[in-house]
Amino acid sequence: MVVCPDCGGKRFFAHKYYAAKAMKKGAYCRYCANKGERCYKYGQPLTQETKDKISQAMTGKKHTDEHKANISKGTRLRYLFDTARKETSELTKIAMHNPEVRKRHIEGLHHSKWLKVRTDRGQLELLEKWNRLGFRFEPNYQVHTDTDLFYVDGYDKDHNAVLEYDSKYHSKPHQQQKDFSRQQKIIDILHPKRFWRYESINKQWKNVIGE
Repeated sequence: MVVCPDCGGKRFFAHKYYAAKAMKKGAYCRYCANKGERCYKYGQPLTQETKDKISQAMTGKKHTDEHKANISKGTRLRYLFDTARKETSELTKIAMHNPEVRKRHIEGLHHSKWLKVRTDRGQLELLEKWNRLGFRFEPNYQVHTDTDLFYVDGYDKDHNAVLEYDSKYHSKPHQQQKDFSRQQKIIDILHPKRFWRYESINKQWKNVIGE
């Protein structure tokens, strides 16, 4: 038995000679040997022809339940290691700085039905109160560009009014910084006449734009 120096996975050999040789060289397992810069094709983008062949080969194929279970198990095991989690995080950040990758990612989220229906507790009730006063706030209004995708808690097209419902999570300092950056982008895209924020914990209103 030989332990991979990277992931700690165990490998078994049919002959002691090969096991001793792998242990002496500090050889990686098959997965780690082809990961990142160790892969002989690292940094070489796939040609369109290769992508088309992969697509054709995989079209119509479905994974068995056993295979799906193995994929799920392997994913859980991988994220038990801090190094694997950090590596995945860094690779994701690098990928999202690529305009084409980010555009495809946003386009995928754009068609997601789950994001559209998810709301905070009390959000819909507050919008209904305003709508009874003559507004027409649409919950989770989608603001979609090639570089950004936002779901505004409430937006009234007729009055060009934005209403953001801040739950307890939004009181955290790091989230407030993200909310401010997001708020500026929404203003730049929609140019609202009114922009209101409601803090559900303190039950306080803030007029960002308008009265």
